[in-house]
Amino acid sequence: MSLPNSVIEADVLIAGAGPAGCSAALALNGSGLSVVLVDKATFPRTKVCGDSVPAHALISLEPFSHGIYDDFLEELPKVSFRSSVMILPNGNRFEFSWPLPGYVTERRLFDDFLLQRVARQTSTKVYAGYRIIDYQRVEGGVLVKTRSVDGVAGTDFLARRSLVPTGRLRWYRGSLADSRRTRRWWVMP
Repeated sequence: MSLPNSVIEADVLIAGAGPAGCSAALALNGSGLSVVLVDKATFPRTKVCGDSVPAHALISLEPFSHGIYDDFLEELPKVSFRSSVMILPNGNRFEFSWPLPGYVTERRLFDDFLLQRVARQTSTKVYAGYRIIDYQRVEGGVLVKTRSVDGVAGTDFLARRSLVPTGRLRWYRGSLADSRRTRRWWVMP
């Protein structure tokens, strides 16, 4: 199979610029690998999701993005909490106390905060507004085809590896047989 005329090549393609995708991009910074981050949304974007950010998640990113926790505290509007209550349909109630605080902030603001950090602190090339429409394994990696959300144009990517947060796997069409799962990621060789 021949490749399209215009293909952007990278060592790693990350599908999704949410917290998991941005965390991967931050962690890969300085690895010597070329990284592209593709998301169908343009940022900031509205995202219906839990707006809770645990402190330990930000602290775990400190080795890859120095000052991220302090910057989060300074830059984003938030409400902190130290306990949670879960009430089950049968009325049973569970209360949790957390050793570190959690924060409630708008997901659109948090996602944009992380993506701006990736843009400022890494060499990752960000392609926002591109929907992944197909992929195929080719010699040398994975060919990923995209289309801009306005439907006008698309970009093809050839990546030696692709990382897909497990939140949305629709574009893989269930064909992950040759991939390997590592905790919450599918890594396609």
